[in-house]
Amino acid sequence: EINILFDKLLEIRYELEKTRKRGKRKETASKIKKNKRGRGKDKKRNSRNS
Repeated sequence: EINILFDKLLEIRYELEKTRKRGKRKETASKIKKNKRGRGKDKKRNSRNS
């Protein structure tokens, strides 16, 4: 019985790790997109001024 419970725990931990990693990836991707958006605006402004 102990082995069955241990297997379940490992399974749950593995699922949590997968979801956590997926969440992190989404966060960083959105941040990068936001950064790119801002940078594009700056480039346009700079080209107008120079």
